[in-house]
Amino acid sequence: MAKTIRNGDKNGHRTKAPTGKGKNGNGNGNGNGKSGNPDLILEDAAPTDHHIVPSSRMHEDGYKEFIGRNNLTEVPNGKHISFHRLFFNLTPPEIIALLVDEFWDGQIHWVKSYLDSPEYYSEEKEKRKQLRKNNGKSARQK
Repeated sequence: MAKTIRNGDKNGHRTKAPTGKGKNGNGNGNGNGKSGNPDLILEDAAPTDHHIVPSSRMHEDGYKEFIGRNNLTEVPNGKHISFHRLFFNLTPPEIIALLVDEFWDGQIHWVKSYLDSPEYYSEEKEKRKQLRKNNGKSARQK
C-alpha cells in the first residue's frame, strides 16, 4: 500500500535506497535481470516518491492549493514506472476521466460504487492480491 509522505521538501525528489536487489537490480534478488513472477517487477523493492498532482502541473489553477501539502506518496519503482507509462502527467481527476471514457465506456457508476464503499474495495483488492500470491506458489510447487 502506498505511504503518504507528510514532510518532504518542496519538490520531494528523494529516492530511497534499494534493498534486496540482485546484480542487475530488477528486484527479484537473483541478479539475472529476469523475473519468473511479474508481480516482482511491479513490487520492485526500491520505493520512490510519486507526486499525486504532477509537479509540472502544480502551478495550474485548481492545483496551486496542493503546493507543499501532502502531494507525495511512496510507491514501488516498478508500479511508478507503469503508472507514468499509462497516465503520463495527468492529474487525479483527469485519470478518472480517462478510465471512465477510454476503459469503461462511459460507465461512471464504477466510480460511484467505489465512492460508496472504498474500504470494501480496498479489502477486496488485498484479497485478490493474496490469492494471486497463493496461486503462484501452488503452481510452482507442482
